[in-house]
Amino acid sequence: MYGECVDCKDKTVHINASMSSSCASFTQRITEEKDIDKKGDKATVKVTIKKSVQGTQGDLIELFQSYVKRFKMHHFNIKQQYAFCCELKKKMSGEEALVHVDFLENCSCKYSSQVQAVHFRASHQPATLHTGVSYVGRHPEPVCFSTISASKHKGHSAIWQHLNPVVDYFQAQHPLVSVLHFLSVRVKKLINTDQCKIRYK
Repeated sequence: MYGECVDCKDKTVHINASMSSSCASFTQRITEEKDIDKKGDKATVKVTIKKSVQGTQGDLIELFQSYVKRFKMHHFNIKQQYAFCCELKKKMSGEEALVHVDFLENCSCKYSSQVQAVHFRASHQPATLHTGVSYVGRHPEPVCFSTISASKHKGHSAIWQHLNPVVDYFQAQHPLVSVLHFLSVRVKKLINTDQCKIRYK
């Protein structure tokens, strides 16, 4: 699935295209940088838009093959993570807990009651949610949680700021838990291990 096998790394989806140089028109989601003026301050934000693209059939086929390669890796990762998560939940002892976390970015905050000027202007402050669910060994019910922040940072320090209340919760509500398993792409990058474990006293 990662294209690392010597025997099958060059395999692609066979497409019978006899006119690869003929023109083709298709839509594609593209991330572009956009300059905005917010309260007198200029800022650059990334916006994903659906854009019409002109090219040849060969370009379209090449783009399709690259997306298939990315999709294979993504699908394989999902299946492996799900299998690992299910197996871990079955084998966890009373001293272990699994925490599955991820960011939910650029959430739009709105007022329950607002004046007309707010409705027609881009004056809503975006927020970042750090959502998660925790499973404690020998406890059948999971616990869902979320932390909210106006900061858009998702670096090491930001992750730990979101995780500090979670660790405090486990220390207070489950004092017997001494091992936390974290399941998250960002936490994996932070700790740089396949099975993230944190021990605390």
